[in-house]
Amino acid sequence: MEQVEQENTELREQVSTLQAEVEKLSALVSSMVVARNQPPTPPPLQATVISEIVSAPISATFTSTPQYTMPQGYPWGMPLDFNGGFRPYVSELQ
Repeated sequence: MEQVEQENTELREQVSTLQAEVEKLSALVSSMVVARNQPPTPPPLQATVISEIVSAPISATFTSTPQYTMPQGYPWGMPLDFNGGFRPYVSELQ
């Protein structure tokens, strides 16, 4: 009977220790939740330097003719013999 009481006392001590650890963990989790839900702190204000950039206007001319053109006889910009000289026949739909 004495052995059972000894085991019972040891188990009570272990349970008390575990309860204390669980309370510590609960307090830690609660503080983490509070810290997570707080809005982020804004960064500290720093002195800003504003400089004015002045540039001269640049004139642009637009032309209606392209700069590079493809000579006649090159379908879609490819050489005539690119596909073995075969040109597909396309009939107009009526």
